[in-house]
Parts: sequence; structure tokens; C-alpha cells
Amino acid sequence: MVAAQAISQVRQAEQLVSRFVRRFDPSYQWLLYYAALPLILTPELLNYLRNQFLRSHHVPWVAEIDLLLSDLCAAVGDEQYAMDSHVRDYLVQQAAVALGQAELERVAKLLIRYVDSLAQTNQYLTLQERRAQQWAAMVFVDSERGRVAADIAAAFQDCNTTDSERPKALSLANQAEMIRLSRITQTLAPQLVGHEGLVQYARSVTQQLFQPKSLDSEQLQQAFQVGDVTLTLPGAVQPDPAMDFDLQTLDFFHGQLIDTDEEVPEPPADVFSSLKTANFTIATVALEDKSPDWTLRRFEFTVATLAQKQSSEWEIQRQRKIAFSFSESLSRKLSLEMVSIPGGKFLMGSPPDEPERQAEEGPQHEVTVPDFFMGRYPITQAQWRFVANLPIVNRELQPDPSTFKGDRLPVESVSWYDATEFCDRLSTHTYRTYRLPTEAEWEYACRAGTTTPFHFGEMILTKVANYNANGPKGTNRQQTTPVDAFNLANAFGLSDMHGNIWEWCQDHWHNNYEGAPTDGSAWLTNDKKARRIRRGGSWFHFPRDCRSECRLGNISNFRYDLIGFRVNCSAPRT
Repeated sequence: MVAAQAISQVRQAEQLVSRFVRRFDPSYQWLLYYAALPLILTPELLNYLRNQFLRSHHVPWVAEIDLLLSDLCAAVGDEQYAMDSHVRDYLVQQAAVALGQAELERVAKLLIRYVDSLAQTNQYLTLQERRAQQWAAMVFVDSERGRVAADIAAAFQDCNTTDSERPKALSLANQAEMIRLSRITQTLAPQLVGHEGLVQYARSVTQQLFQPKSLDSEQLQQAFQVGDVTLTLPGAVQPDPAMDFDLQTLDFFHGQLIDTDEEVPEPPADVFSSLKTANFTIATVALEDKSPDWTLRRFEFTVATLAQKQSSEWEIQRQRKIAFSFSESLSRKLSLEMVSIPGGKFLMGSPPDEPERQAEEGPQHEVTVPDFFMGRYPITQAQWRFVANLPIVNRELQPDPSTFKGDRLPVESVSWYDATEFCDRLSTHTYRTYRLPTEAEWEYACRAGTTTPFHFGEMILTKVANYNANGPKGTNRQQTTPVDAFNLANAFGLSDMHGNIWEWCQDHWHNNYEGAPTDGSAWLTNDKKARRIRRGGSWFHFPRDCRSECRLGNISNFRYDLIGFRVNCSAPRT
């Protein structure tokens, strides 16, 4: 039951954070990582964090207000706010991955100095509150963690002193302080690695003060060693005359009740008159949490645009951009990077006056595509080999089908059936639904907001893509190149969308777009033998076949060293 409750708390925290980021802007995710480190937030501290660490992430100043007034935080004092404990725990875990230990320590050291300065600038922050803030920062610094444990243990021991100058029964004031110290310790428990005795002592103190009858005599006499300090539970607790019953701790998420215009009828006066008591048994099943991690991470990339100079030569104009992705871990050294593609509208197909346009590329029609994730690169041979060795779902897969060999080369010589089996095995392995892109998704992702034949512009060069140049000015490589060999991408952050290998899509082949869906879904027929779509061109094909709108079809079991694929994943819905 404890495991099920913990899973539920993590999922609720994940949903709250995801909803907050979606409501505003992806950059808000970075503010959350840094804001999760302090125990108490103030407008001044949040502004300090944003200005010190988030200038390059372009987090707007209004994000500070949005966070403090959101349901992730609650007011706990005069201009003081605290994150929900489960939300903070979740964000601290995510921050450790997204920022790394070195950055966490850098932030923590600045926070320590910042808290020191509050003694002179903030008269409303008590000594106890400043110490708690310092502890919260120091636990992220390896060399300071032991000092935090020692300080907290000494504070516990000071409250529990029973010498001749103090009554043997723990006073109400000392009870309150021990409760405060216990809560702080348990909040910092994930970072207090190596000091489990202190964390266990804090839990036992909470249990003794709120549920004294739940501890037996042996537990009450237990000693906890924290460094040089030996901690024991209070020998006696002074009762509160207002209460003669045990208190229990209660963890909860607060919600917001939204009023509606609907009138709810009053129940009849005798609605409860016929109720009877009944005995029943509640069964709780604790399931292992295998839900996938949807945490997005920021990455930078270079977008190339080809511009024609007055000399009629083409130059490559480069621009740095950012996007967000999640990394699907396949093994310790192998992962699959999935880029977040924001939904939108676009004109699918080619205009009637485009050079080398084919009849099957029209008529142009507006399509609305929802959010989704797409592989940053085509599936590589290393990724294919890993998945090909996973348990079979529907059909066998050859571990090494490609003509051109190399771990970073795209896998090729795979059929449409092979590609869908890959997706099925990957989905089973990751607990996330992977699939081939629809034809509309592929073109939308390839264009990335452009309307030209290539996302590079009106032209393509062998300096930016791998295709059949067939001329003295270009390089005809006559085989595939490693994914991201050019270190360039389109505005969504996707690489190798033009050339290198054709990429399978879900859809069945149609001779034109008459009657095509406009919602981004796959266009399928009842004919199971119908040809399937491939997009993007290849190392063997001329620029005409590498255009964003070019489309061809092949039978589903067709294999050739020109055809591979990349995978899609639908964005999660809450």
C-alpha cells in the first residue's frame, strides 16, 4: 500500500508540473528546477535565481509571479511560499538529471551565501528559518552534507536534553521544535545519502509525538548514531490538555473547485432514513511503477538556410536555436532522442507552379497536426540491433540487415513490416507507444514552418545533405552517411530529413490528395496489399526526389538499401 501511495504521489506531482508548464511556456520548466532547491521561496529569492542562472534560457520575469500564484506553491508567511512537498521531491529528482551534480553544487553554494546575506537584509526571517534554508542548500554539496546531518542532530539533541535545569517531560515548545526538525529532515531525506540513521530518527520522533501508542518499549529505547552524536527518543512527552487522543500525519494535494452554472438540487429530507450499515473488505494492489518519464530537456542545434548571393552562388547561413526532447534509454550506452514537435496548421503538398512538381503532390490542402514526438535522426543500426534482439511481437527481425555497415549509419534494407515490428517491440520494452509517422506528420515535421521545396530554402547542396549530386560541384557519396554527419537541422531540431535514406510512413498509397484527411491522421484503405508511403529521398536520388513534398509508394515487404525509417510517439495527454 505504501508503494502504491508513493507511485500515486509521484504521478500527481508529475501531472501538476506538466499542466503548469503547458499552460505557460516550456522555459518555465527550467525555473521549476531551480526553484525546487530552496525550502522557502520569496519573490526576491525567485528573482535572484532567475537572474543568476536562467538568462540563457529566456525565462520571462512574469514566470516568477506565475509560479508563486500557481497551485504548485502555497503561502506560508509574509511573502513566503513553499512548494507542495511531493512536487518539490519530484522536481529535485528531475533537476538532478537535467542540471547535473556540478550545476546543483554551484546553485547551492550561491544559495548559501544568499541566505547569509538575509541576516542583514530581511528582518522577518528568523534564525531557525535561515538555518533551514542553509541546510536545504548545503545537502546538494557533497562536502557539506555531513555538516548538515551533524547540525540537525545537535539541534535534536538540544531539544531533548533532560539535565537538572530542564523538566524530564518534553515541553510543548520543544515538541514543536522537534516536529519542525523532523519535517525538515524528512524533506531533505533524498539528499541525506549516508545519513539514514538521522532520517529514521526523524520518522520515529514524528511517530512518537503523533502516534505514541504505535511504538513498543524496545523502539522507544532505540539509539540512533549520527556521526559523534547519539540520539534517543524523548523519555516523556508533556500532554496537551486540549487533546486526549492520538494525532496522525496526513499528506494531501490541494485542489480547486470550479463553480458552474448548473444548479444541484437539494436532497430530500429523509434521504438518509433508509441507510443501513454494512461490513466490507478493501483490497489494495501495489503495482510496480513502470510509467515512462516524459521530462523534456533543452538542446541546442544549428539551422542552415541556403541564400543566393549576387554572384549566383549559394552560401550557407547558420543560426543557433533550441528545442526540447526526451531521451529514451535503450541500454547504458545507447539511447533514442525524441524531439517535441508542436502542433499546428500547414499546407500539405506542392503548389502547381513548383519546378519538377509531380501530379501526386496535389492538390494542396490545409492540415491541422496535433503535438507529437519524432526521432531526431533516422533509426541507426545500433538502435536496430538492440531492438531486434528484444522478444518477438509478430515477426522475426534480422539483427544486421543493412548493406552499408556502421553503428551510426541509418539502418536500411528493412521493409515496412520490419519497421512496424521494430515499433511494436520498442513500445513493449519502454511502456510508451512508438509508431511510424503519418504522411502528414512527416511533411509537417520536415517543413518546420517553411513553404520552400527544402527546409534549407529553394536549393539543396551536398554540403548540407547526402543525395546524388550528379555534377562537378557536388559530392556523390554513393552510400549512406552517419546520422547528423552535417551537424545541421531544421527549425524543429530534426536532422537528415532530406536525402540519406527514404523513410517509411504509416499511410497507404493514393494517387493524389483528393479526399485526404485534414487532421494529421494516417490515410488508410481496406486493401491490406496496398502500397505504403515513403518520404525524404536518399543518397541515390536526385534533388527532385528529396523535396519536402515528394512522395513514392512501395509494397510493404519491399527491402532495399535506400529505405529506412524514423519513429514517432504521440504526446501524452492528461
